[in-house]
Amino acid sequence: MTERFITLIHYGNLAIWDIPNLSQDAKSEALNPEPQAATLPRSLLPYSPSYSIPEGYSCHGLCDWYTGSLQPLWFDNISELPERSSYQVSRFDAGEAEDSLRLNLSFEFPHNGETFIAPYRVCGQHVVILWCNPYGIYCHTGSSNVNKITTLCRPEDVHTTQTSFCPISGRLVYFTSRTQVIQVVDFLPPVRT
Repeated sequence: MTERFITLIHYGNLAIWDIPNLSQDAKSEALNPEPQAATLPRSLLPYSPSYSIPEGYSCHGLCDWYTGSLQPLWFDNISELPERSSYQVSRFDAGEAEDSLRLNLSFEFPHNGETFIAPYRVCGQHVVILWCNPYGIYCHTGSSNVNKITTLCRPEDVHTTQTSFCPISGRLVYFTSRTQVIQVVDFLPPVRT
């Protein structure tokens, strides 16, 4: 969402709506089951014909709530490849789309058992994806010209839903259920002033 548009990702396309003006007859309770004025999308952008939408995919993308700054409209379709014990990530950049969504980047990352994908982060022009499973904590750094997977650490017994990584400060925080303590790992030294 931007100041002017709402964007929704659907199975076959990306829909963009103008944000409508506030209603003059707004009430504190919604008495009608449907909105008073239906709004049609400004545009519908289909996926490129060369991309086939996988079954059972999930969609992940950037959120600007944590920085307050506008982010590019990149989103990933993530699907499981059980025969390879991995996830396939297909990244699209809707900001440059004119008539269809263009596949910008594609990569795989392994999953072993219970895999948790953390909210996406941005560092410069790169999207950073953190994921973890009982065998380790990993991240992918990607943009149109970078595609790199890094193993951050291999602790024992990581509680997968209690993990966070800030790529700007280089700080990883995770919880292990075995020791019941929070672990903090700094990958960058502090800036000296």
